[in-house]
Amino acid sequence: MKAIIQAQIHCGECGSLMQYHKENTMVRCNQLKCSERHVEYLAPTIELAKPVEEKPKKAARNAK
Repeated sequence: MKAIIQAQIHCGECGSLMQYHKENTMVRCNQLKCSERHVEYLAPTIELAKPVEEKPKKAARNAK
């Protein structure tokens, strides 16, 4: 399962804070003088995994 990371992302061109939009799936810069203004990028995501359940080990038998 993918989860979106909500972090402060700064534009690489002008250094201003980028804004999330389209249900937090895209980020873009909104500075007037920025060359990257309104260029959309995918928001950072992380892959989530369920924990692996370990089965209890069976007790060793004493063979005599």
